[in-house]
Amino acid sequence: MKNISKQSRWMLAIVLLLMSVSSCKDDEFFEQTNPPETPWLNVNEFERAVIGAYAALLTDYWGAPISSHNFVKIIGSDVTYWIPGEGGNMDSDAMYYRKTNQETGYASGFFSTSYSVINNVNVALDFIAQHNGDPFPNASQADKEHNLPRIEGELLFLRAVTYRSLAAIHLPWYKTEGGNDARILPLRTTFPSTGEEAASSKIGTVEEIWQQIVADLTKAKELLPETYMAGVHHPTYQHGRANKFAAAAMLARVHFQMGNWDEAMKELNFVIDQNGGQYDLSEDPIDAWNKDSPIRGREVIWYQLFSDPNDGGRNYLHYASINKSHYEAMGGGGPISTGGNNSVAPWNGFTWSYDALARVGWMVDPKNGDYTETEEAKRDKRYQQLYYRYEGYKGPLTPEEEALGIWEARFEDVTTPMVWANKYYRGNVGIETNVPLLRLAEMYLTRAIIRHRQGDVAGATADVNVVRVRAGLDPLSSVTEEDIHNERIKEMHQEGDRLDYLRALHLPIPPGDRDPSQPFSTIEYPYTEYAWSIPQREKDLNAGYTGL
Repeated sequence: MKNISKQSRWMLAIVLLLMSVSSCKDDEFFEQTNPPETPWLNVNEFERAVIGAYAALLTDYWGAPISSHNFVKIIGSDVTYWIPGEGGNMDSDAMYYRKTNQETGYASGFFSTSYSVINNVNVALDFIAQHNGDPFPNASQADKEHNLPRIEGELLFLRAVTYRSLAAIHLPWYKTEGGNDARILPLRTTFPSTGEEAASSKIGTVEEIWQQIVADLTKAKELLPETYMAGVHHPTYQHGRANKFAAAAMLARVHFQMGNWDEAMKELNFVIDQNGGQYDLSEDPIDAWNKDSPIRGREVIWYQLFSDPNDGGRNYLHYASINKSHYEAMGGGGPISTGGNNSVAPWNGFTWSYDALARVGWMVDPKNGDYTETEEAKRDKRYQQLYYRYEGYKGPLTPEEEALGIWEARFEDVTTPMVWANKYYRGNVGIETNVPLLRLAEMYLTRAIIRHRQGDVAGATADVNVVRVRAGLDPLSSVTEEDIHNERIKEMHQEGDRLDYLRALHLPIPPGDRDPSQPFSTIEYPYTEYAWSIPQREKDLNAGYTGL
């Protein structure tokens, strides 16, 4: 995040080191005669607590939990196809074929780093609570009114986002009708005060975990400002940080996934209709994805900030594994003939599934060998700006052919046209390009499907048409539920949305291009087969799992 100084990085490292093993049995640290003094002596220093939490969650290179968990969901969805044997050393087989009973480096490997974020947040929240909400009595009235509440709101927001990310990977899906009593994830809302407490964390029920997420986001929305105010807020708050609308958008996601649709609608209406002109769909789709400066696209509500030279965090994350370009892209990564450096991620083995391309109407009949681009695809700005078609491998290319960027040049077995995501690394300097995490288009499409299911077809049609018109398409006179599903695929492909969307609607998770006869090729509600195992090491070290 912005302006993370060496000192604040050092402080973050200490916290993460202390909790690098998610369960600890050493009481000596917790019972020192002269325990360490608080690292925060004023509000300005306390800003480092939330900056450190953002850094741990979002910009920890290949280890950022939120990107890792999205990566797992992208590969397991029906709209992604895995080129067999490709994709690097990434547990691709287990993730693609939904072998959730296995421990993998991605589904299970980021369990402890996620709890490091939570512990980092809890240290700071405990500090506020231990001082009865007034940790700096000598702070200015402006800081007490504007900065301390904001910092607390950001901390709660980040804890909720981390728990939601864990829940989407490890928990059975939330059942609106009840029965959410399984105990799977540790529920930590305070930093442990003794080794015994650390080694026996409470294992929360599915209900308790989701209700904690809702409570944290609700409080965060209450505390956070609607926008950055120069001269009032700390200058680091200006870019890449959560505000009231980010909390409301995340709360809308959570309520949608839990089946609390009336509550979701309240948040969606707030974000869409009451944002004071901060967010709209007035720009082209690419403008959300090509920013390598702190400036955001008009539709971007919250994003991973990689463009600040003072940060040191750069976009080395998993996006290169599901994207046409990789992080060394320059000039947008396009063909040399258009001013790019023809960037291609050498290990990316994940493309659009033919099933999805046929479903959204962008290829005529790819499952039966007709890979023709449709007129709809040619008119759709999303297809033209955010995705990239390679024709099949035809052998070694001449330098002139390679410069055109038309043919597959990496995988000899890919002999038919494929369409790749091309959203990431699209700025002039790919590695410094920010990544949207919450976009207004998603809010419109979520409101559309809720409206449709509640009988408001006209309202649903209006919302879908806002998204379609931005994409350069003609508005529809009336939408079906399938229309909404397909618009969402076109809009949200390779953003980690698809599995959560299907589960929120209690729809089957289809096989896509997988062999339908294989286990878990189709997963039905309540999706008990799609809950990744908790690392055995955590179970061995945490006495809270005893007897479960």
